[in-house]
Amino acid sequence: MSKKRSSLEAILRGDETKGDEHLPAPAPTAATATTAKLTTYVPKATWRRLKLMAIDQDKTVNDLLREALDLLLAKHGEPSLAEWEKAKK
Repeated sequence: MSKKRSSLEAILRGDETKGDEHLPAPAPTAATATTAKLTTYVPKATWRRLKLMAIDQDKTVNDLLREALDLLLAKHGEPSLAEWEKAKK
């Protein structure tokens, strides 16, 4: 059964409903109430290297970036991410 496509005019008039009631709920993500999204831009070669490092170490790029943030925090005498989260509880 194919879904009827909505026209832009019908959507702007408010004649169309979302029609998403039959779709499953989105899968939960790693984000929680205690985390925030951080966006950064790096050269494509750096991104590829990070992805390869993550694969080689059986980790995620996010794991590697959190490790890097811990090193930066330690360099500046700040508590690690784990220590900071523990202190907040």
